[in-house]
Amino acid sequence: MNHDFLGYCVTTIGLAVTCLFHCTHVRGDDTIFQDIESTEVTESSGLAPSNREPGIFWTHNDSGGEAKLFAIDSKGKLTGSVVLDGAEAVDWEDMSSYVDGSDPRLMVGDFGDNGAKRESVSIYLFDEPNPYEHSRVSSLQRIDYRYPDGPHDCEALGVAPIRREILLVTKSILPVAACYSIRLPKRDEGPRFRQQPSRIGTLAIPLVASMDIESGTGDIILCNYFQCFRYLRASDDSSAQWMKQIPEMTNLPKLKQIEAITFDTNGDVWVTSEGIPGKIAKVSMPLTQRAGSSD
Repeated sequence: MNHDFLGYCVTTIGLAVTCLFHCTHVRGDDTIFQDIESTEVTESSGLAPSNREPGIFWTHNDSGGEAKLFAIDSKGKLTGSVVLDGAEAVDWEDMSSYVDGSDPRLMVGDFGDNGAKRESVSIYLFDEPNPYEHSRVSSLQRIDYRYPDGPHDCEALGVAPIRREILLVTKSILPVAACYSIRLPKRDEGPRFRQQPSRIGTLAIPLVASMDIESGTGDIILCNYFQCFRYLRASDDSSAQWMKQIPEMTNLPKLKQIEAITFDTNGDVWVTSEGIPGKIAKVSMPLTQRAGSSD
């Protein structure tokens, strides 16, 4: 038997057993939900903290809308917005924020592909605007890419600026989430790139809907509609050893449809849910190990 396949099967069984017996259950009365106070934000599908203004988040709608991001505070109040001039919004599914040198940046993934038919998908990168203003940006970087093994539906993106790496995790109804890596271009490198992702492994998680990488520890968090999964990883670790862990798992609050997760600038975990109105909630996720510690 192929040892990689055997290892994958063992990891899948381990995840299932851990999920059944060791998940931290989050009761509804333990979680504070806030309405997103904007009639425009009906399908929040990506979430990222502002690195210009602590306590503010950026979010965006799912497919079929305008190429537009919305800034909200932790109470759900709309504080600003930005339109990406020249960007397409075929199926935006996730976003991330990061600091490149001293410059706060945002990225958003137009890579949703429910039918696995798109020949090429894209990621947009740009300087974070003032989240207390309603503005437009036209200075964009765009990464176009194709997966080496054919089209995939992807709804999860994370960025590790120290390693100059963007991570992508695909979505499947089966617990087979492919993980890919592509290079993070420098801010002044140019407006448009074509890359081919490198597949670095597989995670035994079904229906991955969003992810984020914590800027301080390097920890990685992913979610589906029901649970979130935290993998411990050092910020300067360029290996894929983190994928072999049994992650810390927590049940998510019972909202309509959670499709976005992020760390805030303090390392706390937040989610948003689709709906009218949409919801934003902070998730209680205690760790049994210190983040960044060895197994």
